[in-house]
Amino acid sequence: MKKEKIKFHSKRKKIFGILHIPDKGNSRAIIMVHGFGGFAFDKPFEDVAENLCRNDFKVLRFAFRGYDGNGSLKDITISEEMPTLKAAIDFLEKRNISKIGLLT
Repeated sequence: MKKEKIKFHSKRKKIFGILHIPDKGNSRAIIMVHGFGGFAFDKPFEDVAENLCRNDFKVLRFAFRGYDGNGSLKDITISEEMPTLKAAIDFLEKRNISKIGLLT
């Protein structure tokens, strides 16, 4: 298993994330989104991602734009999150991943 730091763009803004890649190649992945009560780079999210990866899923976790990880939200709304989620899906599809799940 390996981790790759990645970035993609949503509304011309850079979104940073981590892609967990299992040892076995496959075309299925899970996108983990943190919602309003967590942060994608916290240890619990990493633990879940690594467990899924051990079960042969690629896992993409990222922070929505406007969330700083310290409990501070800046102009973040569901309508602002949707284009970012779509950009994450597009990022995975460009890597030939055909089955994508969502974990919230």
